[in-house]
Amino acid sequence: MRRKLESIFVALWFALTAAMSLSYQRALWNLTANTATDDSNGSDSPNLLMHKISFDNFARLQTPPKNIYVLGERNSGTNYVARILRNSFDPPNKPDPTRTHEIFSSDIPVLLHKHMFRHALLNATELMEIYNRTDILWILAVRRPCDWAEGMYRLPWHMCPPKNISSGCPGKFIGFEHKETMKQYSLRDFFEMEWGDWPESSNFRNLSFVGDKFIYRNVFQLRRHKLRLMKQIIDTVPRNVKIARLHEIERSPEAFIQSLILEFDLKRKEGPYERASQKMHVEKCFKRDEWKIAQREIDWGLEGEFGYTFLDCHMCYHPNATDSPGFVFNFPKKNQRRDPIEN
Repeated sequence: MRRKLESIFVALWFALTAAMSLSYQRALWNLTANTATDDSNGSDSPNLLMHKISFDNFARLQTPPKNIYVLGERNSGTNYVARILRNSFDPPNKPDPTRTHEIFSSDIPVLLHKHMFRHALLNATELMEIYNRTDILWILAVRRPCDWAEGMYRLPWHMCPPKNISSGCPGKFIGFEHKETMKQYSLRDFFEMEWGDWPESSNFRNLSFVGDKFIYRNVFQLRRHKLRLMKQIIDTVPRNVKIARLHEIERSPEAFIQSLILEFDLKRKEGPYERASQKMHVEKCFKRDEWKIAQREIDWGLEGEFGYTFLDCHMCYHPNATDSPGFVFNFPKKNQRRDPIEN
């Protein structure tokens, strides 16, 4: 009787495993279903590309990869990640010595610039080009969404002048930031403000207007678009991607380097081990109205693909909290109930 039960259990186990494998295979056929509804600048949809790629033929990264490229939105730690990589590995090409911050980010195929200054999703032809580049390891730098949004408020790199987007953008030089202009607006105002981004161009140093496509409803919509671009790369070449979360790398850059060596068989240059950053970004908390806007606007389903949840966006619990970093707990007194968070 015991052996009979064991045989039944084994049969059920194999049946369950086969069903899970089939379910996983079907999921892979629809990897880009969520991105096919956005803008496309080609005849084939990104979703169509995945149906052209066999389940057994996902791009396999050359081991070790010949090229490493860093992608990420502004204020996400792309420069820091590139500096960590530079200490351990050789860049794919020789960058401009006057622009060392673009190391591992110059001459990026398809996307052209590390900050992905394009305002449509990648089309099928572009995704196929990425798929065929099995020599590239893509490092995707990301930062916790609320910390990132607050950072964009303090350093709004490449933002067109608010309330006057069309007349003053793109400006006279690259890298213009409206740091002083932002001081007249509160963080809540910033969260509800349109973000006019640098216009799309094949040459970042020769920008030109492309109409209203580069205007986003707010900074969170800008982030959503950039994450969707990176998600397209993840779906196209899942074995060729490493997600670099800033708060993790700042605490242990050496662990990040070691993971690259183990996962991708990279050869490390001679040099010292990486120490934790001495300028770690402190976790921020928001006032109730700021927090509510952020929770409403952030696409937490998409953020989950990069390792973030709604718990990564914190509200200040101190009654007089303004810009207090991290948590400031205000515990209720005995027999005192805290008012529930409004919907």
